[in-house]
Amino acid sequence: MKNKVVVTNLSSTKINTKKIEIYILNIFKVINLENIYLEVYILLPKEMRNLNQIFRNQNKESSVLSFEEPKIPHPYLKYKPLGEIYLSSAQKSNFSYLLIHGLLHLLGYKHGSRMEKEEKRIMEKIQNYIF
Repeated sequence: MKNKVVVTNLSSTKINTKKIEIYILNIFKVINLENIYLEVYILLPKEMRNLNQIFRNQNKESSVLSFEEPKIPHPYLKYKPLGEIYLSSAQKSNFSYLLIHGLLHLLGYKHGSRMEKEEKRIMEKIQNYIF
């Protein structure tokens, strides 16, 4: 079964959401993820600041935020919901890295050398993909 990615641009910045979807599907191939459902939202910086304040109690803009899907069974779904990634439209030039970073958080990675090593490995495998 294939994976499903839904990318929604809620900012006023022109962004090719289809390219982001394809990029994420390529990441899924690199890390051997199957039957995954992921949502990605692109927000204005002030909206990212609001989310960061509400969920992390930090009054500053964040480049990327990840929220895991609650561990509730979804027997009627074809895909396993992984969660949501939120990106700041101001960080468009860093989307490649930020998507990998956010995805690894959804997979349980914490900041540190293990996460950095995996980010580097994935980036090397899909380095030719440009937004």
